[in-house]
Amino acid sequence: DLYEQGKAAYEGKKYDAAADAFQEYLKFPKAKNSENAHFMKAESHFQLGQYKKAIIDYSVILEKFPKSKKAATSLYKTAMSFDALGMKADAKTFYQELVDKYPKSPEAKKSLSKLK
Repeated sequence: DLYEQGKAAYEGKKYDAAADAFQEYLKFPKAKNSENAHFMKAESHFQLGQYKKAIIDYSVILEKFPKSKKAATSLYKTAMSFDALGMKADAKTFYQELVDKYPKSPEAKKSLSKLK
């Protein structure tokens, strides 16, 4: 199925194929692995240096799955994406939000060094 194809492509570092497979998979509104699919799609875009697409995908996780175990990582990668795009003020906003919401996370520790 499309999710497994995407996962296999992702694990094989074929990020273009992974992003495409997850995009197709997510067209089904009742997709049971949609949280993971959104995350791996975001990660695929991030790995490809497609930071604007990554930001959009990470934001879906933060909006649709606010209690996700991937929320802290999504905030951190969003901040890193803005950093990579040279949008330092936006990046700082996400680093700060991460520190405020998930102070005990490993990502918060990394974010604190970015806020100095």
